[in-house]
Amino acid sequence: MILDIAYPIKLIATEAGYMLIVNKNQNYIRLSHASYILLDELINGTSLHDLPEKIYKGTGLTIANDDISELYKHTKKQIDKIVLKTGKKKSGFLLYLPVFSKKIVEKIASYLSIFYYSPICICFSGIIIATLLYFWFEIQTFQTSTNKEFFYAYFLFMISVLMHELGHASACRYYGARPEEIGFTIYVIFPYFCSNVNTAWGLNKKKE
Repeated sequence: MILDIAYPIKLIATEAGYMLIVNKNQNYIRLSHASYILLDELINGTSLHDLPEKIYKGTGLTIANDDISELYKHTKKQIDKIVLKTGKKKSGFLLYLPVFSKKIVEKIASYLSIFYYSPICICFSGIIIATLLYFWFEIQTFQTSTNKEFFYAYFLFMISVLMHELGHASACRYYGARPEEIGFTIYVIFPYFCSNVNTAWGLNKKKE
């Protein structure tokens, strides 16, 4: 039997279970243990005759040689269905330009991840709340009267969005996943930042 999937794939075992990464568009697909072993052994060139024994050793499931082909067809059909469905989805992003590389994001996230430790998180949250309350009482209304003030306000908004995305990357780093790059995009008509945190799919449900 030959693995005839038309796009690059990668198999990983994580704390969340068994995952297949489709390198074409970085889809993360959860697999059953049997499907994971089947694909892994096919990639490594295991013959059809030896596959039932490999699956039995890994899962305790007894699968006849005649059923191996059906298991593979079913697994491939489900993978193709997910990839095709995902490829047709409209994300709303008009473009994507990497701004901070994976290496830079990982380094920044490693420092910022300390804010997820409970004592630091509580203290920092208290400071933010106190600051917001101060400005709430000091500045009751905010009106943008000139284009210059509008651009200042939008610049501060973009900084807050960037910090928000770094927060996603830092959470990944704190819980054991490795964050990817952060890029600039246009969402509908608005300039925006977005972080690639697909590796979070490898975490268990609680951490994810």
